[in-house]
This record gives sequence, structure tokens and C-alpha cells, in this order.
Amino acid sequence: MTKDDRRREFQKEQWRKRVDAKMAAQKEIDHQFRAAKRSLRQKRKAEMSARERILRMAISGVLVIAVAAGIGLLVVDNKAPNTGTVPRNIVGKRLDRAEVELDNLNITYTEIDVNHTYFGINVPANWTVCWTAPDAGQALEGRQMRLFAATYGCPQRR
Repeated sequence: MTKDDRRREFQKEQWRKRVDAKMAAQKEIDHQFRAAKRSLRQKRKAEMSARERILRMAISGVLVIAVAAGIGLLVVDNKAPNTGTVPRNIVGKRLDRAEVELDNLNITYTEIDVNHTYFGINVPANWTVCWTAPDAGQALEGRQMRLFAATYGCPQRR
């Protein structure tokens, strides 16, 4: 073996040692990265379960409130049944003013949207009473009055 061959062999061995050292360092970095990623995943999982617990408690609270409100809707209204007659001056009035008048007369009523809008009646001042059931002047006889209301003009009565 000549001197050049030995030098080349020596250089190859040095190169292999450097490559092996780099590979070992890379493996160590990969191992540390995976360990950190694993611990982060476990930490996120623990946090997620805490979040899930909080979310479940919030949903349970909302459901309890909804059930309580639903039970409140099932309670019988203590108001006396409607008596007297349907006022004649309700049709054509703004809905909010008609409501005030009916409240003053202690008449219970239901508002019905004849336009069948998506959101229904949310601002009574923008609505007009088109017709009532029972009709104006008729006796209520314990029935609840219905106010049929529309925005932007009343349609034909059905």
C-alpha cells in the first residue's frame, strides 16, 4: 500500500467518523424533537380534556336553563279568560299601539305574521294590524284574540 493509498484510507475513515457523528447528532435531535412533540401532544390532550369538561359544563348549564324555561312555559297562566268584545278600532293601527290598547283592556292576544317572514315580528312599531280573529265587535267568550299583522301593506285576507 502506497503512501497515497494510506492517506486516502485515512481520509475516508475520517469522513466516515464525521458522517457517523453527524448521523448520531441528527438521531439525538430527532429523538429530542419526537419526545418534545409527544409531551406537547400529551399536554394538549390534557388541556383538551379540561376544555371538554368546561364545554360540557356550559352545555349542561344551557340545557338546564332551557328546561327550566320550558317548564315555565308549561305553567298555567293565571290571567282571567277574555271577556267582552273585540275592539273595533284595532284593525289598521300600528301593532305596538294595538298591543298597548289590548293590554289596557286586559285582553290576551297572539301576534301572527301574515307575511311569513323569516324572523317574524320583532319590532312591533313596523307592523300594521290587518285583521283580527274573532272579528271586530264579536264576543271573545274566553277565547284568545289573534292579531294578524304585516309590514308594507296588508295582503288579501285568507
